[in-house]
Amino acid sequence: MAGLSVKVLIADRGYDVNQVIDTACAGGSKVVIPSKRSRKVVRTYDTELYKKRHLIEHVFRWLKQYREVVLLGMLNVLIPFSPLSISDLSSFFLTKPPRTTPEPT
Repeated sequence: MAGLSVKVLIADRGYDVNQVIDTACAGGSKVVIPSKRSRKVVRTYDTELYKKRHLIEHVFRWLKQYREVVLLGMLNVLIPFSPLSISDLSSFFLTKPPRTTPEPT
């Protein structure tokens, strides 16, 4: 993390180590890491921001799974009018579908 400018550090419980947290805080980053169960003093964290970590991981998993399709779509030389773009993928995964309430019968 040395030399990086990070606004928010989002990680899972495995990274709840004093050295990681101190380094991130010293760099001016907001730390969003839930405390381990064995920690005596439980730290607070932004739960809504932590929930978005799940979505980000799914986008990267999807990109890894379909990397050939995405890479071919990004190469405008081979496919000039590609139906895929990174902005389309991010908007697809990061927008919530509208909630529908079932009609009473």
